[in-house]
Amino acid sequence: MKHRDSFKSEDANIAGSLIVATPSLQDAHFEKTVVLLVQQSKEEGALGIIYNRPLDCELGELNDQFADTELSKIKVYYGGPVSSNQILLAGMHITDDAREFKIYFGMNDQNATKLISQHPEYEVRAYLGYSGWAAGQLEDEISQHAWTQVGLKPNTIKHLKNDLNAWQNLAGSENFGDFRFPEDPSLN
Repeated sequence: MKHRDSFKSEDANIAGSLIVATPSLQDAHFEKTVVLLVQQSKEEGALGIIYNRPLDCELGELNDQFADTELSKIKVYYGGPVSSNQILLAGMHITDDAREFKIYFGMNDQNATKLISQHPEYEVRAYLGYSGWAAGQLEDEISQHAWTQVGLKPNTIKHLKNDLNAWQNLAGSENFGDFRFPEDPSLN
């Protein structure tokens, strides 16, 4: 498995990339997750959303404010443990050839409705909460091999098309080499 040996302060900003939880990450919030990093800086920390944790509800069921709107049928996902009662809207599109991944993050309901009507190829999702790290925390976790960072390239984007299998598909892709670990790595 490819890991970065360390995450040095001079390393580039990794916002706009994915981080994939490794089996050594012992946090139930992030078990087998793929996180899309929306913001990251050495000084301010990082913010992302868990891409592959759908909840069994739609936005109109979760919040009456959306019950009789065009957004009522939007799938709700668990975005992370920070502000888990906050709803964040995001519009995403993966091109058919998986060469591009586009995202609008933190939209208000008017912009989400407009995106749906003007660009039906976009999937609009609602996220409950988000994932956040203090300054230097994510970089430390990456250097400790709790996460593997990958860029959004065609060979990784194609694995996002089915979010339920995104972790398994990314973990088993050529980007990670052999990623077959036991459920409990301490048993090795």
